[in-house]
Amino acid sequence: MIAVRWLALAILLSLAPLAKANGFRDPVQDLGAEFWQWRAQEQPFSTDDIPRIERPAEFVVDWSAKTIMRRKSELAAYEERWRRAAPGSGASVQQQVDYRLLGSALARVRWELMIEQRWRRDPHFTSTRR
Repeated sequence: MIAVRWLALAILLSLAPLAKANGFRDPVQDLGAEFWQWRAQEQPFSTDDIPRIERPAEFVVDWSAKTIMRRKSELAAYEERWRRAAPGSGASVQQQVDYRLLGSALARVRWELMIEQRWRRDPHFTSTRR
């Protein structure tokens, strides 16, 4: 179910250039595109068999305390922008779904940073590569 949500979000975000070419700018799609660029730099590596993000072979995520504090601040800014981009009552189903999927992705980051905190308790976490 979660994989389906991520796939749906990726597909929807890939359609953003088509909408922009026609002069339509959707704040949720714009925010989503920016968020996924940021996410690719900070997303933890997964040990399961589902590829999440393509990364260079030598890529290492920085999990220093300073970086974690910065990421928490950046996440809060993304969440605030997401709240301001909420679709109105007349929004299409697609706009509502895009908004909720992006909210789900933001909630995942919050869970990783604030609840799971694997970066705090796993001494091998900083060197884990996929």
